[in-house]
Amino acid sequence: MNDKQTEKWLGYLLSTAAFCLPLVQTVSIVCFILIMIIRLSSKNERGIISGNFFKSPLFWGLPLLYLWHLVGLIWTENFKYAGLDLEIKAAFLLLPLFIGTLVISERNYRTTLCGFIAGCLTASLILLVHAALKFNETGLHTAFFYIDYSSLLMHPTYISMYLNMAILFLFHLMNGSTENWNLKFYSAGILFFFIQLLLLSARTAQAVALLTFVVAAFLYLRKGELLRLKRLHSIVILCFTLLSYFALQSINNRFNQVENAMTTTIIRDNTVSEYNSTTGRLEIWRESMEILRDNWLFGTGTGDVKDELIKTYEKHQFSYALDKKLNAHNQFLQVWLALGIVGLFLLMGIVAFPFFKWNSSEQPLFALFSSVILLNAMTESILEVQKGVMFFCFVYCILAVKAKF
Repeated sequence: MNDKQTEKWLGYLLSTAAFCLPLVQTVSIVCFILIMIIRLSSKNERGIISGNFFKSPLFWGLPLLYLWHLVGLIWTENFKYAGLDLEIKAAFLLLPLFIGTLVISERNYRTTLCGFIAGCLTASLILLVHAALKFNETGLHTAFFYIDYSSLLMHPTYISMYLNMAILFLFHLMNGSTENWNLKFYSAGILFFFIQLLLLSARTAQAVALLTFVVAAFLYLRKGELLRLKRLHSIVILCFTLLSYFALQSINNRFNQVENAMTTTIIRDNTVSEYNSTTGRLEIWRESMEILRDNWLFGTGTGDVKDELIKTYEKHQFSYALDKKLNAHNQFLQVWLALGIVGLFLLMGIVAFPFFKWNSSEQPLFALFSSVILLNAMTESILEVQKGVMFFCFVYCILAVKAKF
């Protein structure tokens, strides 16, 4: 293939991978493998890979974090779990090399964003149809909320992060558009995804989506791109979203768990009769901190973190987490438990870097994406499953390429 054909095929594969990411990630993985093969088979692309990777420290963090997982094998005992963890996180090593070093044209970049948005739209419609069929069968409104709603594809936290980024991508495209019809289309898409987030009922993800949208509006306004009509559309979106939120609270209100947790004292003599996802997290974090007392420097090892958590749950008869074999429910805490202080600093550096550079970037999307990751990672270990890893690595690499630091 000549250079133009290579660029064309790489563009097709990128947009296909983006579309399938919320739907069938196996197809996305196949696309990434094909991108790798095409680039390695081209002498010109091999030169671009080595040149772009070594001149851009931005892409070194993810491979370094993966290599530190390999170092963590030295003091691990559970090699079976470690091997599974390394397999899940292989994207840390490969995507920065083969996606992060791409030279992406503006057309291919927009096509990739649109592919991701279209994939999220398709996923949302599938969930709606599936919920409607379940409701018709059972008559239970819970089919439209939380895990019952999202279980066909993935956990609510992960699909909510996808939709959060789809909202930000639509907002970015809206601010780059000059046609009134496109403005209405993008606004309708943003509002639709916000309503989907309300149905998914992932509390942190809902709050993060609303916060990042408001921050995005401020940043684009500061850049002079959020003109009068677009400001009006943004306000209408926020108003309808808030109205929808209050309308749905009478049917499904998961925020009352937070209020209950604030008024509940959790102690270890089992006076708490029943844990929920909020009080359970608070106890899991306490259990995790106990493990860190003896493992804060090097961690427990790449494969031993889950075993150590389960031992602590058993020791304190914390059946809520023990029965479900729950992880630390905080990605930074999870990495610290497994890989020690070095692993923690590597992850913090990867997530924090876009915040220090956003003002020199052509667009604020990269910093907004890091905000989504940072805030969701405070209540979920989002990089312990492939749904989270693939999303994080792919979007990170695409946005880093276009950020042009």
